[in-house]
Amino acid sequence: MSNLDTEFFMYIDNADDPTINMRGFFSNSDYVRVIITTRLSEKAHHYSQGDGSVLKLQPLSEEESTKLLAKTARLSEEAVVRNGSLIAMLVKELCYLPLAVAQAGACISKSGWAVHLYLEKFHSLRALLLDGRNDKVEATAIDDYPLHFYTTWKLSYDILPERAQALLRLCSYLHHTGITEQLFHDAYRSISHEIFASSSILFSSHEQSAYVNARDFLHQFVGDEGWSTENFTWCMREACSTSILSFDGTEHYSIHPLVHSCLRGVEKESTMTAFVLVASIISTDQVTWVQLVNHIQHLLTCWTHGECARVHPQILESLGEALGSVGLHNDALELLNLVLIRNHLDLGADHSDTLWAMGNLANTLRELGQYDKAELMLREVLEKMQRGLGPEHPGTISAMGNLANTLIELGRYNEAELMEREVLDKRQRGLGPNHPYTILAMRNLARTLCGLGRYNEAELMEREVLEKRQRGLGPDHPDTIWAIGNLASTLCGLGQYNEAELMEREVLEKRQRGLGPDHPYTILAMGNLARTLHQLGQYNEAELVQREVLEKRQRGLGPDHPDTLWAMGDLANTLRELGQYDRAELIEREVLDKKQRGLGPDHPHTILAMENLARTLHQLGQYDEAELMEREVLDKRQRALGPEHLDTIVAMRNLARTLCQLEECKQAELVEHQLLEQGR
Repeated sequence: MSNLDTEFFMYIDNADDPTINMRGFFSNSDYVRVIITTRLSEKAHHYSQGDGSVLKLQPLSEEESTKLLAKTARLSEEAVVRNGSLIAMLVKELCYLPLAVAQAGACISKSGWAVHLYLEKFHSLRALLLDGRNDKVEATAIDDYPLHFYTTWKLSYDILPERAQALLRLCSYLHHTGITEQLFHDAYRSISHEIFASSSILFSSHEQSAYVNARDFLHQFVGDEGWSTENFTWCMREACSTSILSFDGTEHYSIHPLVHSCLRGVEKESTMTAFVLVASIISTDQVTWVQLVNHIQHLLTCWTHGECARVHPQILESLGEALGSVGLHNDALELLNLVLIRNHLDLGADHSDTLWAMGNLANTLRELGQYDKAELMLREVLEKMQRGLGPEHPGTISAMGNLANTLIELGRYNEAELMEREVLDKRQRGLGPNHPYTILAMRNLARTLCGLGRYNEAELMEREVLEKRQRGLGPDHPDTIWAIGNLASTLCGLGQYNEAELMEREVLEKRQRGLGPDHPYTILAMGNLARTLHQLGQYNEAELVQREVLEKRQRGLGPDHPDTLWAMGDLANTLRELGQYDRAELIEREVLDKKQRGLGPDHPHTILAMENLARTLHQLGQYDEAELMEREVLDKRQRALGPEHLDTIVAMRNLARTLCQLEECKQAELVEHQLLEQGR
């Protein structure tokens, strides 16, 4: 959004959490106009800029309140006239606040109570609330919503069937929006999964009770033929009839934030049941993870770090896996670290569950760009698994594959290739050529071959992987989409940019549709497409996409993450082609400095950053500095990749070009002679 050059609105609704600073979500565009709704008067003034920028909405008039009550209570004109004085008394008691009036009207409609009976019950319940007895509803810090709102809400809640009340209590520990039948249906299908059937660490009595509660609750929506949409919809319709829940017509239910807060105060014991219910949704479908993540994040805010640490490690591991799958690696890291600590304490350092937890934590560190830490942990995992389980055990083979993936990020392609060939051989012998793990091993090896410049060999493997994915999973499965993207990247390496562009547009469209515009995999697809557009000479379109990618990387990963630096380098390359050499140089010097500090001077990504900066310096006429860098790049490429690798040849060509500009023709001729010899 920061790149838009026309006026646009950013709308943030219900900014009622005093612990969240919304300024971090504001676009820095000069064209943005931000609208925030909040019930926190202090926050309203904190976010405002200039006189008159805070608009405080006043309560309804008596006439407006009467009309709203009549509409939501479904009162006839005759009933409104007959009960005029009682209605006036009720809306006055509710301070003419629209939410309270609508809640009261819905309760009258649902219960069938006369207005005078509702008013009597309202007065009785309010007295109990004021007295502090017989109720568990807790106060909140929300401005302008005093006791009368809680009273109307509680009356509506109390008339619901127990099944609907239980559903609402569970929903109060989820995010207040995006509540779907699919979420509960997935939980029902997974609730008896082995995560709760067996574990090396016993579940506490509290967790066992929560599991039984979750299972029994979900079985209320089961008919003779399994899950019953009719039963679930009836329950949700009951909750909607009192205005506690609302339905948007797109299979999503939501709860007003104030009601959401009230519900959470009714019964604290539902917290663990909600943990179990959400953790039970075992799925490899990325779309499911995307839909779950808001609920997981909200659920985790309901407990302190210390309380989370006491949750069973398998539950935390399931939640961490979901967070990591949508790119929230820092959040996942915290949970997976708790899992490792608990397994280490209860099972010992060499137990298979502890080693598995260590591997998961290391993989998350790799995603965060902490490659050295990840390598150390994964080597320890592999060594212990080889010793304890043997070299042919599936867990040992997985550990070897994880270590190879990390070595790729460290630029150690030759070492990674040896491991990946061993993994692929063992997968083929143990599982057969068409098993998903075998296909994954083939995909990983192909990626390493690309890093080694062996694109033709990689292409053959990736076409086989894609064919098997399409046949086994269909064209829209996440693994199939990955296979299309990987093949497109290899085709770019082979110079087949038009075919690559078609594939990358397909990948981007499917990821935007399935995962949303801000998912890490969607952003990756955008970056890949922009890189291909650059190669096709479509620099202006490439720049627009790359600026959006960079903005999302900086916001999601921070300024120093490897993926952010990669996005900066891509943008600088395009700026160079657009003739914006000074801007490109500034970006490339920053990228090179950060990669030298983060990855070391000999990492392939660092060498590439040096090569890119040297190209820009050449365009700026700074040939002496460019020559020094290009000699260093060539030396490192020859030592690491050999004289015939494509990247080495490119480095030689760059140096020859600069030497010609420096009129060192004899040296340039020597380099060009080497190029001709290698071309033969």
